[in-house]
Amino acid sequence: MAAIGSQAAMARLLGIAQPSVWKWLQAEKPLPAEHVLKVEEATGISRHDLRPDIYPRDRSADRALVQNGGGQA
Repeated sequence: MAAIGSQAAMARLLGIAQPSVWKWLQAEKPLPAEHVLKVEEATGISRHDLRPDIYPRDRSADRALVQNGGGQA
């Protein structure tokens, strides 16, 4: 939420009412799936971080990077 600024700003971005955003936060619910890509575009926060249950990271690609030396400094 901090990346967007406020509940009202999030609501405007998504074209919904601010009380809907408040309800998600109060119930500690994840960002609804239909809004993930728009929030990613607006904030730069990866869909993998916003909803890892829907957009898991490809661990096989991560392993390949490490095996090929791409993950080392």
